[in-house]
Amino acid sequence: MIYINQQHPIILVHPDKYSSMGNGIMTESRRSGNDRRQQYVSSPVRGKRGKDRRSLLKDFDTNFQMYNRVPMFYGLSEEQITGMLRICAKKKHVGKQQLFKIGDDSNTMSILLEGELGMKFFSGVKWQTITPPATVGEMGFFSGHNRCASVVAETDCKVLNINNTEFFKLIGSNKDLGNGIYLNVIRDLSDKLRNANEKIDELYGGLFNAITPEMPSQSGTISGCVDSA
Repeated sequence: MIYINQQHPIILVHPDKYSSMGNGIMTESRRSGNDRRQQYVSSPVRGKRGKDRRSLLKDFDTNFQMYNRVPMFYGLSEEQITGMLRICAKKKHVGKQQLFKIGDDSNTMSILLEGELGMKFFSGVKWQTITPPATVGEMGFFSGHNRCASVVAETDCKVLNINNTEFFKLIGSNKDLGNGIYLNVIRDLSDKLRNANEKIDELYGGLFNAITPEMPSQSGTISGCVDSA
């Protein structure tokens, strides 16, 4: 048993032993996209959430290139992306609608497909504008911590929401999919951290220059060191 965090133990199940995990999640291979869609539609689904998931699979061939650009889906096969879409629920947000706020439970993460989102931290000042395709809310999702930022729709948006219980159940039954997802998440978070470091450095550099008086050089030693660096 592998623990991703304290709340979600992952049990790896060999795909040859179990071909069905219930709730429409299958681990056996399918060659045809039509077979996968029929297999899912015949599974038990309830209410609007199930209809949204079926519509994602129905439009899969048309939107495959868009899904393939989602950072979390990089390098995944068509079948693996289809498996992920089976646990996604499509949702629309109008401008100025809040997706989540600081302190909320992190039981879902979202994939932004259309529109723009604004992210704010404790100061209330907007940190950045998020544009598609992008994953939002994954830090708390994987760590189990509450939200550390608030996210608001700056325009009308379309997102895919992923529930943590269904997600960990799916990757627990499919080791290859889980490995691909985790590698993509690490890469994406690394890029976000690098961009944040550059932004912080730029902000602090501007602040330092604003509060530090310019010191005239008494010799050419300092400029010579800079030139040779």
